[in-house]
Formats: sequence, C-alpha cells, structure tokens
Amino acid sequence: MDPESQRQQFVLPDGFEIQLVAAEPDIAKPMNMAFDSRRRLWVSSSTEYPYAAPNDRPGKDTIKILEDTTGDGRADKITTFADDLNIPIGLYPYRDGVICFSIPNILFIRDLDGDGRADRREVLYGPMDTSRDTHGMCNAFTRGFDGWLYACHGFNNETTVSGRDGNEVVMHSGNTFRMRLDGSRIEHFTYGQVNPFGMAFRPDGDLFTADCHTKPITLLMQGGYSPSFGKPHDGVGFVPPVMEHLHGSTAIGGIALYHAEQFPEVFRGNAFHGNVMTSRVNRNSLRHVGSSVRAEEEPDFLISSDPWFRPVDLQVGPDGALYIADFYNRIIGHYEVPLTHPGRDRHRGRIWRVVFTGNDDRRDVPADFGKTTLAVQNRKHHNPTLKEALQDLSSTNLSRRMSAGDVLADQFGESAVFPIREQLRQSTMPDEIVQLTWVLFRLDAIEQADVMQLVESDDALLRNHAYRIISEMPELSESYLDAMDQGLGDADPLVRRSAVMATKSHPRQRFASQLLEMLHKTTQADVHLRHAIRMSLRDHFTRREWLEMAMSDPSGEDVEAIAEICLAVKTPTAANFVVENLRVLDSTDAVRFAEYLSFAARYASRKDLATIAKTAKERFRENFVFQEQLIRSVRDGIDQRGDSIDPVVAQWATDLAAKRLDVDPNNLNAPISISEAPIAWTFIPDPANADSDNPWSTSDRRSSADGRQRTRLHSSFPKGEQRTGIYRSGEFVLPHEFRFYLAGHDGFPDQPLQQKNWVRVRDAISGRILKQWSPPRNDVAQQVRWQTDDHRGKPVYVELVDGDDGRAYAWLAAGRFCVEGLNPSEATENWREGAKLVAEFGLELLRPVLVERLSREKLDPATSVSFATAILAGKSENASPALDAALAQSLGVPGVVGELRANVVQEIVRADKDSNAANALVDVLSVANADDQRRLAVILAGDQRGTHVLLKSVQLGRVSASFLLDPQVSDKLTAVANSEQRKTIESLSESLPAHDERLQRRLDQKMKVLLSNLGDVTLGEKVFAAHCGVCHQVAGKGQMVGPNLDGIGNRGITRLSEDVFLPNQNVDVAFRASLILTDDGAVHSGLIKRTEGAQLVLVDGQGKEKSISTQSIERQTKTVSSPMPANFAETLSDADARHLFAYLLSLR
Repeated sequence: MDPESQRQQFVLPDGFEIQLVAAEPDIAKPMNMAFDSRRRLWVSSSTEYPYAAPNDRPGKDTIKILEDTTGDGRADKITTFADDLNIPIGLYPYRDGVICFSIPNILFIRDLDGDGRADRREVLYGPMDTSRDTHGMCNAFTRGFDGWLYACHGFNNETTVSGRDGNEVVMHSGNTFRMRLDGSRIEHFTYGQVNPFGMAFRPDGDLFTADCHTKPITLLMQGGYSPSFGKPHDGVGFVPPVMEHLHGSTAIGGIALYHAEQFPEVFRGNAFHGNVMTSRVNRNSLRHVGSSVRAEEEPDFLISSDPWFRPVDLQVGPDGALYIADFYNRIIGHYEVPLTHPGRDRHRGRIWRVVFTGNDDRRDVPADFGKTTLAVQNRKHHNPTLKEALQDLSSTNLSRRMSAGDVLADQFGESAVFPIREQLRQSTMPDEIVQLTWVLFRLDAIEQADVMQLVESDDALLRNHAYRIISEMPELSESYLDAMDQGLGDADPLVRRSAVMATKSHPRQRFASQLLEMLHKTTQADVHLRHAIRMSLRDHFTRREWLEMAMSDPSGEDVEAIAEICLAVKTPTAANFVVENLRVLDSTDAVRFAEYLSFAARYASRKDLATIAKTAKERFRENFVFQEQLIRSVRDGIDQRGDSIDPVVAQWATDLAAKRLDVDPNNLNAPISISEAPIAWTFIPDPANADSDNPWSTSDRRSSADGRQRTRLHSSFPKGEQRTGIYRSGEFVLPHEFRFYLAGHDGFPDQPLQQKNWVRVRDAISGRILKQWSPPRNDVAQQVRWQTDDHRGKPVYVELVDGDDGRAYAWLAAGRFCVEGLNPSEATENWREGAKLVAEFGLELLRPVLVERLSREKLDPATSVSFATAILAGKSENASPALDAALAQSLGVPGVVGELRANVVQEIVRADKDSNAANALVDVLSVANADDQRRLAVILAGDQRGTHVLLKSVQLGRVSASFLLDPQVSDKLTAVANSEQRKTIESLSESLPAHDERLQRRLDQKMKVLLSNLGDVTLGEKVFAAHCGVCHQVAGKGQMVGPNLDGIGNRGITRLSEDVFLPNQNVDVAFRASLILTDDGAVHSGLIKRTEGAQLVLVDGQGKEKSISTQSIERQTKTVSSPMPANFAETLSDADARHLFAYLLSLR
C-alpha cells in the first residue's frame, strides 16, 4: 500500500505519533541508517539485494543523504552521495564522506570538492568474503567512546582480513570486529552469534547487538563467545545471555537503546528491536543484577497491521525521535520462500520517525513535561562549531554526546585540547565528564591525573569509565596497577566488572590471586561479572608460571575454580592439574566431570592416560558412548604429540569395540547374541524430487496406541518434513499375518488424503504392490494387521513412501514389525561404531571378527562398507588408498551381490593384495548405476593405481568416458596421472559422443513411471521376447547377439533403466557397433557377428542379420556406441515398460 495508507495501520502508545521521513522512489530498500554531525540522516539502500551485481557491470545501489529543512519531520532534500554500489549495508558518516561496506570491501568514500557527491573511493579493509551469502553482510557501523568503529560481520561468510599493520582477523559467520578509520588496524572483538544485525552502546560503555537468528539482545564482552550454529566456545563458556524470550521470532533487525529525555520516563533506557517477521517493534527494559544485564519483556512499542512492514534498522536521532528503516516487502524470509520468488518486492522502502507529541491522558508524564520530540527539533544542518560541539557534550541525548565527541576528536583535534580541559575543570555532570575524558584519550592528550580523578570519584559511572579507559591504554604505570587493585574491590559491581576486563587487557601476576578470591565472593546471580573474572583468569593462566603458582597450594574451593579455568587454557600443565585432582573433582555433576575427563584426555601427558582410563571406566561404567568420545579425545592428543597408541589405550579401545560388536574380547569365537540378522533398508530418491536428501532416520519420540513409550520407528520426521523419498527394505518371506505400527500424516487433517505417503508391501519378483496403507493421521503409532492369505510365503519387501514435501502434516513413521529384522536395529548401528573403533585404533585382535561377519551375504550394505573400511585400514604402507576405498565402497553398490560380492570381499581380506582387486573393481563398475559409478570414479582418481582401474574400465566400455570430464574427477586426475595415463585420458575424452539432454529427460520420465509401480512378470516376458529376445538371451532363450542377461535383475532398477534407455552410456568393448562403408557409397551400422568366408555378418539395431561382401568394404570403423536403438524410451510404451522391468528385475 502507499505510505499514507500504511501509516494509518500503525498502533503506538498514547502520546506517540509516527511520521514518514522518506519513501520510494526517493529511496530504495533501506539497509542501515546513520546520522552525521550536521544531523543529516544517511541511508544505504539497495535494489540489487539479495543478489550481488555481476562482475560485468557496476551495482545499482546508493547511499543517500536525507535532510529536513523545514522541521516537519519529512526529508525535503535528498542527495545521492554515492551510487554504483553493490548491496551497501553498514555506513558511518566521517569527515568529508562516509565509511561504508559495499561488496566486497569496506570503503572510505569522499567528497573532495564539496559538491555533495562522492568523487573518491578508497579501500580501507577487504575483500570481505561474500561467496557464501550476500544478504547479511558487514553492518551496524557504530563509533565507540574509544574512537574505534565497531561493526557486525554478518551471516555465513568466512572472512580473513587485515589492516596495514598486518594484524589478521578471521571470522566465520557471526562475529563482531572493530577498526581504525584510517585503514591501519582491524581487530576481532567478539566471536560467535549467527547473523548479528544491529548494534548500540549504553552510557556506561556496554555494547549490545541484535542477532537475526538467536537473541534480540546480546551483551558483547571483548574476546567473549556467543552460541553460533553449534560451534564451540573458548573453554570458559558462552557469554551468559541477556534474555531467553524471543518475541515470537528470531528474525530481528536492528537495536536502538533509548537514552534521551523526549520520551516519557518509562521508555528511557529501553531497548527497541525491529521484528521483521511479526511486523512489530518490540521493547525490553534493561535491569541490572549486580553488574549483569537482564532484559525484561515489555509490551510491543509499535504494531502494524500491514504485514509488509519490515523494520530492519532503528536509530535514536539527535532530536530524540526513534527512526525506523522499513524494508517494506511482501516476503522477508530467506529460508521459507526462495530468493527468486516473484512476490519479492525490489523497489519499495520507507523510513519512519516516531515522536512523542504529549498527551494529557498519560499518567506517567508530569504535567509540566515539555520535552516532547517536537519541542527540541533543531534542523541546523551546518558543521558544528567548537563551541556547539562542547555544548552538546552535556546533552541528555547520548547520540548527540557521542557525535560531539567524534567532532572534537576528528575535526578539531589538537586545537580542542585546551578548551576541553577548561570545560573538564568546571564540569560537574558525569555524562559530560565521561565524554571530555574519552576525547582527551583519543587525542593522546590524557594525563594520569585525569584518569585518577575518575578513579577517586564518588560517581560510579565515572569510576566505571576510568577502568574502561585504562583497559584501552597500551602500557600502564605502577599507579594504574594500584588503581586496578582498588577497582577490583569497588563497591559497585559494574565498576568491578570494568576493572576485571582491564586486568584481562593488562594481566599481571598480582591480579591472579585477587581474581580467584573475587570469583568465590561474587554471587552466582551476577553472571556477567563471573564470566569476566573467568575470562581474565584464563588469560592469566596461559602463562605457565602464574598457573603453577596458583596450583602450588590451592584451597579446596580453589581446586574446582582453577580446574574450570584450565578447560580454557588447554596446555599440558593445565591438564595435569585436572588429572591430579580428579578425586576432588569427582563430586561435581556428571556433565562437568565429563568435561574434565575429555579435557585431560586431550591434553594430559602420556603418563596420565592410565589414570584417565581407569577413572572413566569407573565413573561412566554404563555410558559407553561417552567413553568412546573420551578415548577419541585421547587419540587426538596422542596424534598431536606424535606418539603411538599406548597399550592402556589400545586395551580400553578393544573393550569398547568388543562391546559394540557384541563379542567377548577373551572369546572371539563365541556366537553373537542377536536373534535375527537385520534386514537392510535402502534409500531411493522420490521420483518427483530426485534431488531430495534422504529423509529417513531412526526416532524414538513417538508412543504407541498400546501404551508403549518411546517406540523406535523408521521416521521421515526428524530431518524435516519437506524432505521426500522412499525407504525400501531387503527381501523377506511374507508370514500369514503381517503386523506393524504406523504413525504420521498425509496432508492437513481437514483436507482429504493426498495419497502421497504410504507403507507398501511389494512382490520381490514382480515389484507389484500387494498391499498398501496410508498414515493414520495420528502422532501416536497405531497397529496395522494384514491377513496375507494367498500371498503367504512370497518373497516381498516393504516400502515406506514419503512423497509429501509440505511443511506440516507431511511425515510418516513405521516400526514394531512382526518380522523382527525389519525393525530399526541397534545391533548393526553398534557394529558400525565398533568397526570405526577397530579402524581408528588399529585393533588387530578384532579384525577376524569383522572378516567373518563381512563374509555373510545378508550383511546390510552400510555395515559391510564400515567393516571393509576397518579391515582395509590395517593394510601395509604400500597399499593404494584409492583402490582400498573403492573396494570398501563397492559393497554399498546395489548390484554387488552373490559371486561378485564374494570376489570383492575376498580382495578386501586377502593378505597379498595382488592385481585381482583391479579386476574386481572393473566388474563392480560394470553393474553400478551412473551415480555410483561417478562416486567410485572420484575415489579411484585419488592415486595412480586407482586411475589405472578407472581408465581400464572406460576402455572396456564399463564406464562412460564422460566421467573423465567431471570436475571432481578431472581435478584429481590432473594431480596424480602419469604421462601415459594423461595421453589415455586425452584419447578417451576426444571420442566422447555428444550428450543428449532429451534422452536424459526421457530416462527421468520412465524412472517415474517405473518407481510408481511395476507390472506383471508373465506379460513382461512376452515384451522381452518381442523387443529384446532378437539380440539377448535369458536362460537359454533368445539370440546371443548382445550380452547375456541372466542375473540382470541384481543390478537394480536404476542401473537397469540406464542400460535400457541410455544404451550408449556404458558399452562393453566387445559389443560396440561398427560403421562399414561399402564401394557403392552405402554406410552400414551394427554389431559384427562373424565372418563366413567372403561375407561379413552384421547385426543391426533390430537384431536382423545382414551379410556384406568383404571385397566391397572400403572402410571399417569401430565406434564407442551400442547397436541398441537409443530411442527405446520413445518406442516402448509405459505399460510395456512396467511389464518388461518387472520381468528383468526378476532375473536374479
């Protein structure tokens, strides 16, 4: 809607009014706002967002300056300061221009001739990474009391950047940093968060961000860590949160802290946040618990009934109004709706201004209150004089005080020192004194007496800033250190926190004992002070001698405190302290004690491993998963030190692996205890969404209708309801009654069943559906019973079909099958975990167990691959990693069964490792489908011996030469192939036929038909006789022109479809077509069958023989193509295809 119509949709508290500052077409999508010293509003805006402009043209985005020259709140003068920008976000007006981010750099854009438009651009820092994301980048450029420019890094990108001094900063998503405005230095400030977007200071110097993914308010503590996509903290822990509530959304854009007096008292000190999902401006009051900050949820400040209202940035203006950048858009989410959705608006954008105009009905406003926003409007847009800047230092508006300090430091510089000192001598206002002292510091004109005056002040705000100034000093005199001693004992908790952070910046041995004592005395409720102490102790204890002194004679309460800090120090000295005090620490809770053991296992010396192993076995006797995590930490430490596996560790690993493998390490020949071998399940992509990831996993979150809780089910829910796909079991014999439990949905309950989600039982020979069930539309699993009657005793398999990509009511889960082998099996999961331990720790004692089980034909593919990988991990150093990995992965290929599987297993377990491994892999590639061939090709290209197998397979026609051009394959081949192999690659690549996209589309269409349901085996045999028997033979029936097809069903439906409908993809060298040119100018194509005297017998694509006189042949050429017709997908009807494939898949 138009801006005026939108304005009428806003709801504000009594006495407030919202005014339009600017809208399209004067501005595009606003990103960030900032006021300059002339009180003009600068706005970065974009039409490119969220896609960066391509490299072949400049960006279309701008930075504009908005001025209200009449005082009515509306910008009536709008100047395009800079254009040709590429998604500019963060900006800070500075001197004769603006510092801003525009992909990919942080720039200083200047107006040198004073005409109001930029004419020079200088890269200060960059390039910043934008390869992974271009919608949440460097933003919220905010000047600090100290003169640094602070900023949020943004979302997902991985940036490595430095200033002229070479100090390098590495940021992975999230993170905040600060930079000097001349490009000289950039520093990491905090770590973590996911997508911080918005930043604001308080008068006490605390800095906060809004994270557009986790929390609306986060306190930044220099060097601290915040949660970020599961990334670890520094050992001290994450900076404690300011809040737990989320205002109904994690999509928060911008934060403004109101420190002015134009709004009524109840709103002062409040935090305001733009909530782009709910179209509201949320509000929180900030309270102190000791030094710690807690946000208390208050009623929303602004509510819009227009869902296009998207507040992405908020600023408190120099006039005391709250300014809101409105990204005005129908769609805002980047996950729920594709970026390419046509409903996304690219051009509309508004900036709003919320003012307090006064209201006699407000009981919280004194009768004489005259400080409404309107009463203080001052629309001077000239550069402030020295006198005006000094006057603004006493303003009740923080934004004006901060701007005045910047003016004094940046514009007047050294000439301002004397008048600043004069004003400082006379001032009695704490806020003014803070600004004056900080400006002296920034101008390098501060004296020790200036700081000491703050230290000795009765005002806590001044003492607080004294220690923040000390923290920023490069070096300290003894007097400053004494002052820090005093600060650690200050009566005010926030002052103590600032003093502690100063000790973090300037660690001294004298502070360590004070900090430990302070930690004991600080209440648990003051979480931010406790965290500051722990951070500082961490920095102190990184000096080994200081840690050893603290460790020399610790009190009982010191032991646990020091041990907690040791987790962040990560040195052998710290780990040894933990090991020596495990008995004392044993009284801590299991989670914390587990952290101590993990830490000790990772960093302790070799002599301590026996103690760690013994303690772990005693304390976590039944928690084998944790013991495995622990022993892997031990291995990491051993690897880092370059040591070998200690016998104590090897025995521990053997015990754990034996437990997983369900064997007695002292009696490896004892029978396994599992009652029935699990039946393997295989993921098959949804025909309608072949690119979807596997949605299936094991879940125990559902209960059953008979009251059983935490039922283990195969479920498509945990990984996300939008995923689709088929989960197919291995074969089993159908009993007289088939029972199982089923939960889930097939669309919204108030709508008819979509018939997209099913549980099916199919005939294993024909593929025909014998019975199917829709989900019960219930989260509780319901029992299903089927009297199988005439189908009893048939070989069958089960399919769980999730074809619904909806966001809700789009899942199903099944389990508790009466055929035990179908149920989610902990046994095979345990076996695979046991195999990992065998491989990782080289447990030769357990290798025979894996060999014996691998030889079992019915072992599922995933477990077979795990066992093979573990067995091959113990091979000699001259083995080929590529061949070994390919052999192991071969056992996951659907067509590797029977004799072929036995051959592969034999090559995996044999000791001599002769050339038969290469032959076995060629045979595997002959039955693998295109996806599996590509996967194996990538592996084989890893070394020269693997490359030999790959090239041999291509030459024999078992693998398409097109794989040689696949980037993942070709990059490896370029690195490892020898000169002869390079020549072979070049020759094979030159003979590649043109890729036909139409054939691929036809194959995809046929696959959808076949996966939906197969036909009748008997009818399929007739289709085979009519179309295929002229060239192929099965069980002695048909012609022996092409390859014999006995056992072809073992290849599986995917590879079989490729062989039938893409016949030229893999053509055995023995069955390639030839081209023959005769003296009459005719060209004949087909397979050379035989020569009879002076006649050459050729078989064409229809299986018909043709005799050609050898004397008439002028030229004969063998191609890389098959004589089989390439258009079989067109000529074979869908019905015949269903019948044919039912027959072919029955040939096993």
